[in-house]
Amino acid sequence: GNEIWAAPSGGVERGNLTTGGCRLYTIQDGLPGDYIYSITQDNRGNIWAATNFEICCFDGTKWTTVKGGLSGVSRIVSNNSGNLWVFSNQGLLRFDGQSWQTFSSIGGEPTDIIGIGLSEMAIDLKGNLWLSLGNQGIGCYDGQSWRVFTTADGLASNSVGAVFVDSNDNIWCSTDQGVSRYDGTSWLNFDGKGNGFESMILSISQ
Repeated sequence: GNEIWAAPSGGVERGNLTTGGCRLYTIQDGLPGDYIYSITQDNRGNIWAATNFEICCFDGTKWTTVKGGLSGVSRIVSNNSGNLWVFSNQGLLRFDGQSWQTFSSIGGEPTDIIGIGLSEMAIDLKGNLWLSLGNQGIGCYDGQSWRVFTTADGLASNSVGAVFVDSNDNIWCSTDQGVSRYDGTSWLNFDGKGNGFESMILSISQ
């Protein structure tokens, strides 16, 4: 579209790429908090913001706070089904618009999601969720089951930071041993030796 959303200090900013105009939404406009940790847009065009208090949603007209009793929300993403994924102090949660489902561990894997700390998330073109698991690799959830990738699967390191999905549906993640790319079949590693990835990358984009 012709809009861009950002989270500067003090609220959520809505920019019009055609006119160059901007509008800053603050607690006076209905935000539950004035510090924004993460924002995302769902498949209906709604804007979701994780604030220092609670999560809220903008439907194009007004902001509505989602009452879920969540605390410590650091990341939110939305998939192509409209589900909202939230990473918080309570672990990983999914909101379908009506109710919350909590994932405190990854089924079949000895992974403690709550103990991970700050985690990065991304949604691929098929709607799968990718979640960095601290020093335990990277997990993929297809809506039914989890798969965890580690160095045993070809990942450069189990210590994973940033996660990104490119336009070809490749999965990129940064590690403390360089950057890894997954093409749906195997991992290709850029180990930092002459590739410019000498330390943990904080953000990946295309």
